Amino acid sequence: MLDEQNMKLEFAVEKHGECDLCGEERAGIQVKIGYTNADFVCRNCIKDYFKSAESIMEKKIGENGELFDEFNENKELMSDIKDLATSDWTFYSDIFDKLKEVYNTLFPNGITSGSPATVGKTSVEGYKGNKIKVGGSGIGYVPTYGYSNRARYPSKVEQIRIASDMWKRILPEISNYQDRSEKFKKFFKELEEASQELGYDLFNSDRDLRYSKSFRDTMRFDGESGKILVVKARKNHGRAGVYFQHDTYNNIPIDPPDDDTWQWLNLLPNIKSVYEKARKENDKILEKQNKIIDRVEGAVEQWYVANSISF
Repeated sequence: MLDEQNMKLEFAVEKHGECDLCGEERAGIQVKIGYTNADFVCRNCIKDYFKSAESIMEKKIGENGELFDEFNENKELMSDIKDLATSDWTFYSDIFDKLKEVYNTLFPNGITSGSPATVGKTSVEGYKGNKIKVGGSGIGYVPTYGYSNRARYPSKVEQIRIASDMWKRILPEISNYQDRSEKFKKFFKELEEASQELGYDLFNSDRDLRYSKSFRDTMRFDGESGKILVVKARKNHGRAGVYFQHDTYNNIPIDPPDDDTWQWLNLLPNIKSVYEKARKENDKILEKQNKIIDRVEGAVEQWYVANSISF
C-alpha cells in the first residue's frame, strides 16, 4: 500500500509566482498531471486544485468507476461507430475522377487542334453562367468576372465535368483527326444516357450528402432533442458527422464527451443504426457509378483497349 514516502511525487518548488487559480503572487509548486501543461499552484489553492482533478476524474470514470465500466461494455459499439463514420464515403462527383483514366486513354493528345472557340455557357454547379471555350488546351471556362476573355483550363477531372454538361455543343469544334469526334460522342452520349437511366445526378453539387433515420422515442443530448438523426458526409472531411435533424451544425460526437455522458451512451445504438443505413445508401451511389463506368468503357471499348496496349 502506498504511503507518502513511497509515492515519489515530483513537484518543482517555486518561491514565488502567479497562481493559475487565484492569480495572486505567492510561494507554491509547479504541478503536472498526465500530459497537461504544468500549472503553478500556491499553497492556499492546492486543496482546491486536487479537488478539481478529482471532479474531472469522476466525470471521466464515474464516482465509483461505473462510467468506466459502461465504456468498457460499449467499446465494440463505439469502435463500430468510428469505423462507419471514418470509412470512405462516395460522392456524386467522384465519377469524374474514375472517368479521367478512360478519357486520358482515349485522348492522349487532347481533343482539338484548332483555335479556341466559344461554345456556350455551362450550368454546372461552381461554373454556372461561365462561357465555355474549347481549344488546343482542352475544355475551359471564361470567368464571369473581370475583363479577360482567356479561358481557364482546370484539372482534367473538371474539364470532363464541364464537358459532360455541354458535349453536344462542343462536338462540332472537335478535330476529326483519328476519329476524335466519334470517340467523344460515344463517350459522353453513353455517360448521359446511362446516368439518366440509373437516375444518377451527374451535377450534384456535393456540398454534402445527407442520410436520415427516424426513431420511435425522443432522443436527448447536450440540451437538444429529436426523433430523427441525420448523417452528413462532406468532401475533404475525415469523417461523416451525425446530428439531430433540426440542428445539423452541432454534431453529436463519436468519441466520449466530457458532459452529458450518460445521454451519449444511451444514444450509441441509434447512432450506429443511422450510420449503417447511411452506408447502405452510400453504397448504392458507388454501385451506380460502377455501372456507368462499365457502360462508358463498353461504348468506347475498341479505342480504349487499343490505346491501353503499351509496347
